[in-house]
Amino acid sequence: MELEGKIKGVSFGWGGIKTYIADHSAWMREALIFGGIGFLAGFFFRVFGRPLVYVILGGTVAVVLLKTLGVVTIHQGVLMRMLGFSYSTNFSTLVNIVKSWAWEHIVGLVAGTITFLFGWKMGA
Repeated sequence: MELEGKIKGVSFGWGGIKTYIADHSAWMREALIFGGIGFLAGFFFRVFGRPLVYVILGGTVAVVLLKTLGVVTIHQGVLMRMLGFSYSTNFSTLVNIVKSWAWEHIVGLVAGTITFLFGWKMGA
């Protein structure tokens, strides 16, 4: 059974996977970078997670309240451009963009997820 999809332009199948693994310099560097970031994120999220959630939740509630009262205006077009998307990007397009990015960086995401869990266990 052939696995459908692509990793950095290499089609799946045993030949494609062997070729991808043989070019270890690209995915090894990616795995190390994502792994380091994942470990640090897991460690710091465990240590500072609760205050961080309170700050994000409080900020979100404050912005929604201020927008509801008409004190501030949120321009979605400017916000979307700041995030790197066109104004016409809808949810299904955003899901496809994230999915294709995830397939291109699958080794890094797996390494980051595993090391995030290690960092989570190491923190406090």
